[in-house]
Amino acid sequence: MEKIEPCPFCGKTPNVVRRSPIGFINKFLYTVDYIVVCNHTLCRIKPETPGYEDRETAIEVWNNRPKINMGLPM
Repeated sequence: MEKIEPCPFCGKTPNVVRRSPIGFINKFLYTVDYIVVCNHTLCRIKPETPGYEDRETAIEVWNNRPKINMGLPM
């Protein structure tokens, strides 16, 4: 399993979330996807990746996002 880099806004470890939307009467495309999201209570920004079919891709995208420094050690 790949290590997840901390949130650039609060410095906490984000979560990998598996989403499974629910639709109605065949009018919704059923998909399962993974996102990386910082939903820590102290994080005001709550950044997240788009949904990806596999966990590893979501983590890779999170770890390779453009780096910003919000006063946290990098």
